[in-house]
Amino acid sequence: MPRPKSLLVSMEITVAGKAHNCRFNKGHRIEKGVSRLTVNPDQHYCLPCARSFIAKDLQRLQSLLADVNRLLTA
Repeated sequence: MPRPKSLLVSMEITVAGKAHNCRFNKGHRIEKGVSRLTVNPDQHYCLPCARSFIAKDLQRLQSLLADVNRLLTA
């Protein structure tokens, strides 16, 4: 039996090795040594943008889980 799949891409909190802009909002600067969200090896987001993405996606996942649970008990 195959192992369960994850629908989430590889994400982790990393520390910026050099200063750069947030991938989502170029007005958000991520300074060297500051924590950031890394998605795949080359997509980096500042923590305020990451928080909004994660909160929105968490709501969507909870809604989908509720739909699946409802259909399984129907």
